[in-house]
Amino acid sequence: MQKLLYLGIFLFDNKLETGVVNKMKGQVRAFKKRGFDVYYTSIYNDSMFIESNTDHVRIAKNPKDPYAIRYFLYKGVKKWLKNNPMDICYIRYAFCDPIFLCLIRYMKYRGIKIIIEVPTYPYGEEMNCWPFLRRYAGKAVEYILNKRLKKYISLVTTYTSSELIFGVKTVKIENGVDVEKIKPWRHSPKDSDIHIIAVSSMHSWHGYDRAIKGMAGYYSRPVKTKVFLHLVGDGVMRREWEKLSQKLIVDKYVIFHGPLVNEELDLLFDKCDIALGCLGIYRKKLTQPSTLKNKEYCARGIPFAFACEEKYLHPGLEFVKILPDNDELINMDELIEFCNSMKALNNISHAMRDYANKHFLWDTQIERIFTALSGSLIPVNKPGER
Repeated sequence: MQKLLYLGIFLFDNKLETGVVNKMKGQVRAFKKRGFDVYYTSIYNDSMFIESNTDHVRIAKNPKDPYAIRYFLYKGVKKWLKNNPMDICYIRYAFCDPIFLCLIRYMKYRGIKIIIEVPTYPYGEEMNCWPFLRRYAGKAVEYILNKRLKKYISLVTTYTSSELIFGVKTVKIENGVDVEKIKPWRHSPKDSDIHIIAVSSMHSWHGYDRAIKGMAGYYSRPVKTKVFLHLVGDGVMRREWEKLSQKLIVDKYVIFHGPLVNEELDLLFDKCDIALGCLGIYRKKLTQPSTLKNKEYCARGIPFAFACEEKYLHPGLEFVKILPDNDELINMDELIEFCNSMKALNNISHAMRDYANKHFLWDTQIERIFTALSGSLIPVNKPGER
């Protein structure tokens, strides 16, 4: 059985990282189904580990400094690899610096085939949330060093239409989900009001300032239906959005819940009528992304609205509402109309979960990766082979 290491900075005990961790777990399960013996990195409290079905090995301490984590993690992984040969390393890419380059050079020397997942491309806008000096130093180092990556990488996976990244051929995949691990939406409204939920890590590209401004426009006149916006999560934009809702005098209707997981999150979903995906993708200068949250909404079975183009979430689907991808405020009347139209549909949640099973399973996405490799770079076991 071939061995695969999944390398990334996964903070398992941080509620803000729940979405990324769940995504990684879904990919790990799919790699296992594909016939690999899978190991993955994890970070808990004060320690870093490499885990598998049988092992839980501490490889380094957690410095808890966001800029030192990479050094300690990559150093620990390099030491661990000396006694634990791997066939493949699947890496969730953040950015390139001398530490990262040194590690993948060592992997190549050890005969490990490297596949890099680039979650966002281009990713320059994501670096803009870094502190000023680190942002410009990081971009400069990235620009200089990422040209060397093609010497070490076998394949890049991407959620965009880019055919080459870092000069390496890409395979286009979708953000996937493990439908069976997501609790189905059981709509149980408590009143005749409309409740809208949006779950995010609260960055500018989530664009919920557009929804808050839309709420202000809606409540600027007498209304028949009360609308509440439930924002779940935390991040760099939370305080700014809280101030905005107060300034526009809609803080009574815009509720910030902070991070929620498990039963707390499930209960809030069941109370809500529809969900909101990203409303500010244009701020990342992306044209056709594949957003994880939209796939999770689909797998849960709650109708949702968002503002971008996605290949498999197109206007022909009755359970999605596609909004303009620009800086205009969100028209809440359109969302109310969408919400009311969903109430007339039977078994919409079941249909959405079926759609997610058909298009967004991680098993399907992982299969695309090895189909792209075509066996020429890596001899791949068929599912179930040992």
